[in-house]
Amino acid sequence: MFTSMISIFLSCLCWAFVFVIPSWIVGYSPIEISLGRFFIYGLVCFIWLLLKKRHLVKQYSFADWRKAATYGFASTLLCYTGMVCGMRYASPAISTLIYAMSPITIALFGNFKNRTFSYKKFIIPSLLMLIGIVVSNITAFQERGDNLLLYILGLIGAFVGLGSWTWYAVDNAAFLNKRPDIKVNDWSTMMGSSTFILVLFLSILGFLGSFEFSHFFDVAHGGDKFIIGSLVLGIVSTGLAFYFWNQGTKKLPISLIGMLMMLEVVLGLVLIYLFEKRLPSFLEGLGITCMLSGVLVGCRSLIKAETQEIQSL
Repeated sequence: MFTSMISIFLSCLCWAFVFVIPSWIVGYSPIEISLGRFFIYGLVCFIWLLLKKRHLVKQYSFADWRKAATYGFASTLLCYTGMVCGMRYASPAISTLIYAMSPITIALFGNFKNRTFSYKKFIIPSLLMLIGIVVSNITAFQERGDNLLLYILGLIGAFVGLGSWTWYAVDNAAFLNKRPDIKVNDWSTMMGSSTFILVLFLSILGFLGSFEFSHFFDVAHGGDKFIIGSLVLGIVSTGLAFYFWNQGTKKLPISLIGMLMMLEVVLGLVLIYLFEKRLPSFLEGLGITCMLSGVLVGCRSLIKAETQEIQSL
């Protein structure tokens, strides 16, 4: 179990960089940053498919590949583009805190799909998180002025990212439970390869529209940071993170995994404040405390509910 927990910690450390690198890459839109990240990740999966997994093309039906593409789009392009919008137009810290709600939203949506516990258990956690979001945003709303609409757009983007990740986590788990014939590693390869095809398609549409190919390699305008950032996000924060995550989740209960996901948020916030060379303000610190408390209380309720369910069997 200790080795599995170390693997989860490493995966959270890899994922933490997704909250700070978009602020380091300047001159590129959230969509461009998302395409850069998942082009690298998808390319690695696609090469692996061609070299070692070509049998998957015939082994699984078109419906399975379409499902993989749908999950790939929701969990990568849609989710991360929304998150980057939140980081760019709201703030990295707020976007990270909204994403911190994922253990609770996944539990609530999963319970909606398959009722296993009472929603009353999540009244207090939900209120704490809501208070945390409001308190953390008071100063930002007051200072935004003419940019208030952009700030609201950032908040909407962050919640879209949270919603798409929540839907993917629940629906993908339910699908794999119904399909024991699908190996997890094969499914990851299929999702990554499908993501690569989607990125290529969207890139072609972009180049036919407003994208300029030379824009991504223009060192004078931050092209070097875009390339380095895409490599880190694609290889470290996606490929390597999923590898450690899959290794760590094999021997740990889902309730404990939910609590360990908080490490990603905490590490992300630490990197954000290190990057910005500052400490959180009083209201930000109070909001962070409320939100993290809400998530921890909710995860504790999850553990208690799961323990009671196991004892009743």
